[in-house]
Order: sequence, then structure tokens, then C-alpha cells
Amino acid sequence: MTHPRDLDFDPPGPGVWSTDGLHTPKPITRMKQATYSSLPKGMRIGMSRYGALSEGISIAILHRFVYLSPQMLATRPPGNDNEAKAAFIAQASANPELQERFERAEFTLTTKRWRADKDHWDTTGKSWVMGRTLALTDEQPTLMTDKELVFNVQQSIHHLTLTMEYHHILNLVPSLPRCLLFLDVGNWTGLSTKEMEPLLLGSSPISAGDEPELRALCEALDTDSSALSELTSGEDAGAIINGLARRDDATGAALSTYIRMVGFRTLDGWEPMNPYILETPELLIEKIIHGMKRSYPKADPDAIESIRNLVPKGSQATFDELLDDARTCSRIKDERDLYCNMPMCGVLRRSIIEAGGRAAQKGLINDIEHMTEASSDEVRQILIGGRSDLGDELHERYEYRMKYSIDDVPQTIGDASEMPQPIDPGWLPAASSRFSRAMGINLMLNSPVDEANDKDATVLKGRPVSAGSFEGIARVVKDAAEINDLQQGEILITRSTNPAFNIVLPRLGALVTQYGGVLSHAAIVAREFGIPGIVGCKEATKKVETGDRLTVNGDTGEVTLHRA
Repeated sequence: MTHPRDLDFDPPGPGVWSTDGLHTPKPITRMKQATYSSLPKGMRIGMSRYGALSEGISIAILHRFVYLSPQMLATRPPGNDNEAKAAFIAQASANPELQERFERAEFTLTTKRWRADKDHWDTTGKSWVMGRTLALTDEQPTLMTDKELVFNVQQSIHHLTLTMEYHHILNLVPSLPRCLLFLDVGNWTGLSTKEMEPLLLGSSPISAGDEPELRALCEALDTDSSALSELTSGEDAGAIINGLARRDDATGAALSTYIRMVGFRTLDGWEPMNPYILETPELLIEKIIHGMKRSYPKADPDAIESIRNLVPKGSQATFDELLDDARTCSRIKDERDLYCNMPMCGVLRRSIIEAGGRAAQKGLINDIEHMTEASSDEVRQILIGGRSDLGDELHERYEYRMKYSIDDVPQTIGDASEMPQPIDPGWLPAASSRFSRAMGINLMLNSPVDEANDKDATVLKGRPVSAGSFEGIARVVKDAAEINDLQQGEILITRSTNPAFNIVLPRLGALVTQYGGVLSHAAIVAREFGIPGIVGCKEATKKVETGDRLTVNGDTGEVTLHRA
């Protein structure tokens, strides 16, 4: 197996290309790659509808590692400020697409377009996405012929592709109103974004695991002492889940509904060939028990009022409207994952594992899990055509994915001097200028900190995102298979988190991620769960080892290693 450092990572285009530590820290599978065209497509649609001058990102896959480069509809012309501004204004007046974007930006801000998109998601989009996902969930791969199973795989990939596209069409629905709030409150009060974080605390209950289906199950358990005793008996987790789901009562019905909705969410996010929740039923039980406590964070009215009082009285009504929009739309950020792509990932994996079992039984591949490295066409060739020469290659692909990560490849490639520069917001019409400034805040809040941590340092630095201090034992998680090793009260050290991690968050004493910004998932859930949190702690997964005793200071962004 060739080590990635011995491979050529040539820039696929002009400018700088960077690895994606938040979403794809490992080599991606062919199943994942088959869906990837939907990401830039969804971003372009969403940006265009809102009138952004961004086109989202371009994606390149080099030796199975994902590299991203930002794309802009309009970039700064050459010359000094006066020359560049004159050239851009002339260009904009002659470019109908730019004129359209200016008009859409004004329409977006005037009509509060995110409100209609939130309502559409609530009334139509979410039910359509989950309806198709649940229809595929209810199918039983074990009962299918080989041809039916291959067709099921093709259907699952198609729907997963659509869910990922829709996910990215919705990118601006939660982020734009939030950043408009931060933009205006910052201008009114001089507060930093960190000082404004209380405004959004508790605005996304689903980020802390407070889901309607779980609430319904907990309400059933409240009046069913025998089911609650069975749930907390400590017996085999799989047997407990199966036994409760078979009950012919309100608890059985509620649990079945809950499992149907969440059971196939992948444990660590966006790679569909990673394990899903039902493969670790003990985590599901812990999640339900945590739900029984109803210990979810709430907004602090006094903290919000103290910020409101700093706003000029003539702007307080506008503040109230901005705050309501930001809080109302905040949940869409994680709902897109939990109801769009993540459950569909597990449904696809379930079919691939069934195909792998059949192929392994026939001696066509070496191990069931190796089928997760096949493409859809290769699954067809193996199951229907009896192809037997891919066993060793699939094995090698699997080992490559298990062994290597973005820690083993160049973090950035390309020439920074070729990077296009954005348009100065001051050159834009009023609405586009305001939109652009808000998007600048969004970029800043989602950008990782880049603290240099010395090789032998005992204090690592990152960006503090959730206050408090916690001392405990570290658990370094680099792979989905390691998530269930996390013990109660440990400090999770990982590259990044996403909504799929919510299943294990009740175990945490503190959270430290190597990647991520103030608005990353890790930052949001640390605040929602009320645990100390630090993001963007460079090389944390390299410098910290499982078993190390640490102090995580969510006020200063420091991780202190207590090594003898």
C-alpha cells in the first residue's frame, strides 16, 4: 500500500485548495464520491437564490482525499482601489447575472427570504426528504433477490444525492439571519461575537438531542415503569431495544417510531459507509436515558435583556426582529443533517453490508466490510455477475481508508498568489453590501483558528467556544469505530464533530476539536450541552493520547496536559 506522502498532490486548478477537516477527514469511498457533485450544485443554487456573490466551492478528490477551493461570481479587478472599483462598476453594469444578484440580495433582505424557506422546510421539504428516506428504511434488504438489492443500492445513492443537494441549498437559511444579527448588534454595541453568544443559546434544541420523537418516547416511559426498568436493566443493549420495540403498547410504538427516524443515522456523519446508530444499541439506550432527564439548555432572558439594553432604543424593535429570526432559523443548521443526508447514509450502508455478506459467503470478497469500498457498478458486477477478482483490491482500499487521514497529506496545495480577491463591500449597492458584510462574519466564525502548538508543549491553544473548566481523562477518537469507546465523564478529543455525534455527547465532560470555528457543530453543541469546549486546537489528535489527564479551559481556549 502506497503511503499518501509518496503520492503527488498537484493543484487541480488555480488558487489554493484545502483539505476538509470538518466533513471528510478520511479517504472517501466510491459510494460517497458518487454523491459529491450534489454539494457544489446545491451551494450554487442556494447562493444564487439569495443574491450572494459567492458560488460556493469547487471540489477535487485527490487520492481519495477531498480538497476545496472557494468560488466567486465576481472578483476584484487588478489595480489600485480606485482603478479596481471603476473596473468593477463598469463590469457590473454590463453583466446581467451580477445585476440579477444585486436584485436578489435586495429581495432577500426586504422580504426576509429565510422565513419562507424555513416554512417550506417545515411544511414540505422535510416531510418529502424523510418520507422517501423512511420508505427506503422500511424495505428489507435481507428479503431481496440480488437484482432487487442492486436496484435498492442504486435508489439509495440517488436519494442520498438529492438529500445532500437540498442540504446545501438551505445553507443560508440558518446562517444569514444569525450573521445579520451579529453584524448589527456589533455595530450598535461594540460587543464581540463571543459576547453575543448568549443570544442564541437554546435556540436549536435538536442540537442538544431534544427531538420530537424522543420526547414522545420519554412521555410514554414516564407512565410505563416496567418498560423503564427494562431499559435501565443493564442487560444486552440489542436485546433490550428489540424487546421494547416488540411491545404492543404506547412505549413499543413510540420506540419503533424513534428507531425508524434515528436508527440509521451514521455515527460520525457524512461518510455513508461508516457505522450507524443501530450498530451500537448501547449508545441508543444512553441517549434515551439522557432524554428522560430533560436537561436541555434554555435561553437566559436576563443575559438577552442585558444585551438588548445596550442597543439604542430606536433600534430595539429591529433587534427584537433580528433576534427572533436568528433563533427561529438556527435549528435548520442541524436539522438538515439529521433529517436529510445522515439517516439515508445508514440506509445505504445497511444494503451494502447485506451485499457484502452475500458476496463473502460465496467467496467473492474477503470480508463483509470490504464491500463498503465498492462502487455501485462493482456491487452489481460482484452480486449479479459473480466477479471474483476484486477481493484483494477492495481489501487494500479498505485498509487505506482505515489507516490514513488528512494528517498524512498536504493541508493546502496551490499558489496563494493566484487566489481571487473578493469585492470590497463598499463598492456594492446597499443591500448587496450589507449581505456581503454578513457573509464575511459567517466566513470568520466558521474559519478555524491557526494556533501553532510546539511539539513538546504541555499547554495547547485553540478557540474557546463554551465557558467553564473541566479536568478529566482524554479519549482521542479518530474513527467512527472508536466512538463507543468513549466513557462517561471523559474529554473527547477529535478532528471535528457533526450532528451524528449527538448520540454520544451525554457522556462528555468537555469537548476539544482540531478543526472548526465559532459556528461549527462542535461549538454549538458544547454550548447547548453546557460543557467546556474548544475548537481549532491544532494537531490536538496528535499531541494528546487516550488516557492523558487534561484540563480544558473553555474561557481561555487552553488545553493543559498533566503529564509526569
